[in-house]
Amino acid sequence: MPAPNINLKSLEFNQIKNELVTYLKSQSEFTDYNFEGSALSTIIDLLAYNTFYQIFFQNILVNEMFLDSAQKLESIISHAKIQGYVVPGKTSSTAILELTPSAATTPFIPAYTKFQASVIGTINDSNTAAIVKLFYNIEDVPFEITLPDPTPVEFVVYEAKRFIQKAPITLDVINQSIFIPEIDIDFRTLRVFVGNGNGGEDEYAVVTSVYPTAGYDAKLCYLERGANGYDVKFSGIYNPADGTYVSSVLTSSNIITVTYAVPSGTSGNAAAGFNFVSIPSGIIGTLIATQYSSSRGADAPSIEALKFAIPRTYSSQSRVVTKDDVITFLYNNGYINSISDDIVTLDVDLETNPGEVKVSGFGQNSGAIDQAIIELNIRSIVGINFVQEFTNPVNGEVN
Repeated sequence: MPAPNINLKSLEFNQIKNELVTYLKSQSEFTDYNFEGSALSTIIDLLAYNTFYQIFFQNILVNEMFLDSAQKLESIISHAKIQGYVVPGKTSSTAILELTPSAATTPFIPAYTKFQASVIGTINDSNTAAIVKLFYNIEDVPFEITLPDPTPVEFVVYEAKRFIQKAPITLDVINQSIFIPEIDIDFRTLRVFVGNGNGGEDEYAVVTSVYPTAGYDAKLCYLERGANGYDVKFSGIYNPADGTYVSSVLTSSNIITVTYAVPSGTSGNAAAGFNFVSIPSGIIGTLIATQYSSSRGADAPSIEALKFAIPRTYSSQSRVVTKDDVITFLYNNGYINSISDDIVTLDVDLETNPGEVKVSGFGQNSGAIDQAIIELNIRSIVGINFVQEFTNPVNGEVN
């Protein structure tokens, strides 16, 4: 029997139905048959619907197989794993504080000290009010008392609507991993501690991609994004003496705790007026913010932003060479909230300053811009020096 002459390019429901009717009319068994007013019309509708449904399903399935056309976050996460990119949630707003100590019985600010600042926000359609935001330092901040001229010390604090400190978590012994059921974790604040059986604990460095400075006996754990949280997988140890690799051998007796911030995202930006919530015992001094307000807080990236960032982060391998590399770095680190190609301007003057790249067009906080330039230069190639050039918001002049 010859194959039926059906137009396989018909993809819409009515087109599919018409093709089925045309085919049936061509058969001698259905000569002069009334397809519009018979029970056969319902059967044709059902066949057309089933065909259309399968075409639609297959189209979605094929689209999700490629990063460029994927629409589901789960598919984006899967593609990101292949390219060594961990899809983030919200990112904490940060501020650099400065303490000028005048007296102290404890020569450091303990880790996880709580600070507060205020953001002016809208509470209804017409009224605004100061909304308190909480910030935390994630490491001890040591300082020295050098009277009569005390030496100020700077440190970074991270905004968090919830701060999880030393929360116990269950180890999956078979997979040598733990699962943190949180989407909005600022990776910079995540710390993982493992009891060593001797009454102490070891801190494992949290890695999201390549960790080039790790030694063969480094204690590392790798983040992997899931639909409802993050898997933290513990690495093994390489023995250079005999060239063997020993996988992680943690057991259920190892007590594992995690500390991390759950940020508010962009709503944590522009917080000002920093103070201790409760001054650590024995510390006396003056606390100020070196930047006027907090910045760099970001909400979870959109699907389109991830499609831009994932392949470019992989291709640059943490280096900053091209304009796309600069935009990707600034976006991934919260210095810009858009991936538009025209949000950042790079200016090169080969005659006057060869090797110098002026960066402008982003950021309103000069302290954050300064930090961005420092980090860009850390990742730049030999011979390239990034400098800032931004417009003065008061008179429009370029500095």
